[in-house]
Amino acid sequence: MPKKVVTKDTMPVILHQLDKWTGDLDWESFAQQVSKVLGQTIKWRGLHRYPQIVEAFNEKKKQLKEKAQESASTNDVTLELALKEIEMLKAKNHRLELQVKRFQEQYVRWLENIRKMPGVDMARLDTQLDKPLPEVKRD
Repeated sequence: MPKKVVTKDTMPVILHQLDKWTGDLDWESFAQQVSKVLGQTIKWRGLHRYPQIVEAFNEKKKQLKEKAQESASTNDVTLELALKEIEMLKAKNHRLELQVKRFQEQYVRWLENIRKMPGVDMARLDTQLDKPLPEVKRD
């Protein structure tokens, strides 16, 4: 069985590569870039199995298409670098906003399903869930 390349540790790295992507975007070239960054071979089909990556990929592709339509060439290198940085941060921000929205929807779904469960005391559950985390003692 092949080694799993996309993990909870590598997912942010992969998404960051997508956030800073410029130029034409396709699955094959994206997979090659990810392979180079992670130092492991990964095919586009391997990335395509993760809904979070697919959603971010499609959103980035849409943003690049919109940017290409409104793009105006400039000779100021500093301005170009600043614009690229802004675009990367906007893409990351947009992706994170979508992720927060998905988490909020998941929370509402879970809460509704818990309410439908027989024998669940919501007051006791609220009390239990609102307890602070235990303090971590580090030497």
